Amino acid sequence: MSTRSVIGIKQNDTYITVYCHSDGYPEYNGTILDLYYNQPELAKELISLGDLSIIKPKLAADENVVHNFDVRANGVTVAYHRDRGEKYQKPEKFNSLKEIIDYYSNCSYLYVFDEQWKYLYCHSKNAKLTPVKLDEEYVSWIQDMYKDKE
Repeated sequence: MSTRSVIGIKQNDTYITVYCHSDGYPEYNGTILDLYYNQPELAKELISLGDLSIIKPKLAADENVVHNFDVRANGVTVAYHRDRGEKYQKPEKFNSLKEIIDYYSNCSYLYVFDEQWKYLYCHSKNAKLTPVKLDEEYVSWIQDMYKDKE
């Protein structure tokens, strides 16, 4: 079973979000987001892909490298529209965290970029956004896994 999450960016008083199907727990998605998508323009590029299967360090495969849902280039994010041929699911807009959590009720985690990545566990009462804190063990593991892909 997958750990589903929501990935978004806060712009003014609006949240712009997409769904991410796999590896939504903070040790993976939180680490990937904070290491590789830690600038507003990078977060926006990720979200512009629409709904995601899984995030990885790179947004797209290198030229002449095959990358799709069935044949995945190592270290490359998998998007449902681009890589699986599904209908494009444009990013959703919300005015509050509660609206996001209600809309994505099957998701466990919510990540929001607002000057830095923050997250919350969606199934907790009184959950508040908390800055992503990198665990060096997971940072090393992820960097080792993708070291030739950066």
